[in-house]
Amino acid sequence: MQTIRQIRVIQRLCQASLSIAALTIGVFVTAILGLHHLSTISGHILEGVFLACAVMGGVLLLVIRRLRCPVCHNVFVGKREPTLFTPICRHCGRRSGDRG
Repeated sequence: MQTIRQIRVIQRLCQASLSIAALTIGVFVTAILGLHHLSTISGHILEGVFLACAVMGGVLLLVIRRLRCPVCHNVFVGKREPTLFTPICRHCGRRSGDRG
């Protein structure tokens, strides 16, 4: 990654994909409990959405754990105790848009 802003975009994509996967799980659970009817066509579409978002979120989580800060060249989210969606570098404290 070239900039901290690009790292933040990857983090937000990961958050969005995991959120969509969680929402589809919620839809499936409510359909199983009988709170609403889910047609088979909609179920198959949601199944594909769930799988795509879950896989994309998992891959992005692996990528986020390896991204390095462009300023200090350490792992951006921390190596031993990672904070995966942190807006600042765990080592140098830089954030997107900092100058100097």
